[in-house]
Amino acid sequence: MLGVGCASSDSGGPEVQAAPRDSFPVGSRAAFSVDAHCGVEWAVIDGDTWHTRLRDDGNLNPPRGWPQLIDGVLSRPSTNRAVFVSDQIPVRLVFKPAPDAIWSCM
Repeated sequence: MLGVGCASSDSGGPEVQAAPRDSFPVGSRAAFSVDAHCGVEWAVIDGDTWHTRLRDDGNLNPPRGWPQLIDGVLSRPSTNRAVFVSDQIPVRLVFKPAPDAIWSCM
């Protein structure tokens, strides 16, 4: 996901900003999507793997009634915390860095 915003510059074109997956400093807030295909447990934020409490149906699927791709807003109140909220799910997800985690989803 790329965020594109308008800004005045000498080039005359829109300014492209990094997505939260690539660059997300403390204090940031941006649109974000969580892929729930293998349960809602992992996300790439600020170029690293982050982890939240396991939320799945027991078979590594998202909880019943949750979409496969959850659109919402991600905020980063501190170095070791990112919070995701969405009208599509009944809870907020708190992610913490897990840079040494090995994660894959097929």
